[in-house]
Amino acid sequence: MYTLFTSDSNQDKITTTIPKFNSVKKIIEDDSQKIIDYYKDYQYLIDHNHLIVKILTFLNVSFKRNFIDYVETAREKTAVIAKRLKLIHPLNPNVEKHNGAFYNEQTTEYIIASDDEFDLVDAIKHWGYMPSIKVHTHPFTDFSYSFANSKYKSNSENGVAVISINIPLLALQWRMFCRVTKHVSDFHVKANAFATRFVMLNTLYGHIQHTIINRFMGHYLQRPLAGYIKQHNVFVSDITSRLDETILQMVDVVNKKKLELNEVFTTFPSFRHASWSEAIRLPDLPTTQYTKWIYVVTYLPYVMMYLMMVKNNKSALDRDVLFTIKRNIQYLENSRGMILPLDKTSANNLLMVKALLADITA
Repeated sequence: MYTLFTSDSNQDKITTTIPKFNSVKKIIEDDSQKIIDYYKDYQYLIDHNHLIVKILTFLNVSFKRNFIDYVETAREKTAVIAKRLKLIHPLNPNVEKHNGAFYNEQTTEYIIASDDEFDLVDAIKHWGYMPSIKVHTHPFTDFSYSFANSKYKSNSENGVAVISINIPLLALQWRMFCRVTKHVSDFHVKANAFATRFVMLNTLYGHIQHTIINRFMGHYLQRPLAGYIKQHNVFVSDITSRLDETILQMVDVVNKKKLELNEVFTTFPSFRHASWSEAIRLPDLPTTQYTKWIYVVTYLPYVMMYLMMVKNNKSALDRDVLFTIKRNIQYLENSRGMILPLDKTSANNLLMVKALLADITA
């Protein structure tokens, strides 16, 4: 299933214009900047044993190394850190859920340790703004400008969040942060400031994009959606109704057009990504028995929505897509394919996908 959301730049073209989306996007960008400005000056506390703090502890790479050597050494340590902290990695069979690490205890959080390549020169120059932690899916629909800060307020919404941590990029950011905070000697004080004012805060844009996708899916599937929740001590606009106007226009498009799977997630304008597909896409992980399952779990809700579109529009399901979905369902149902028991949300998504496939292929 990992191939379903892997597309090149040509496929990432936005093909549908949505009236008023740009004006809504401008409000979102302005209010997002208010949140960023606020948290750059305001520091909240995270546990001394927080996952980010543990990673920084285990890195232990000398700042005396040149930047290239430093980043490559951090890259080489990624597998070891993944094993010690039980993160998802191609070489790690012993994985745990990390509920509450980035959202809250009610959210099933799967954390991937990645070592994706990045532009070193650009990262050194813009280290404070680059997302070393990326959100690939989350269950929330409230448009409240929140982010993965370990303190997420929710009106009963819960489910699955899949998050990746680029260990080499995080290491570089830590080195740059330490360079500008030489006056702070206490490791935990410094690590707390780094995690909250930079690393977690930089998940804001990714979180927002997935909230937009979630509201689109909720409207299309006619599910209840959460309202605005005050998440911060700074004023931002509640633009839920204006955002929903643009999302309902997107729903109207898919109700009238028969879209292929790759088109569903590349046809609408995005907030900060080239496409919705780019926002969803997982890191470039080797597909081993220890990673294949997380692709399936992550992409299941999007596959379910696509199959619902196929059913509602009475479209023909592409044979290759059908084969890929069936093959991955079998993999997920095979106990040897899972290194963790399937969570309740993913189990329900799996049942829905199977039921839709049965209807479509009957």
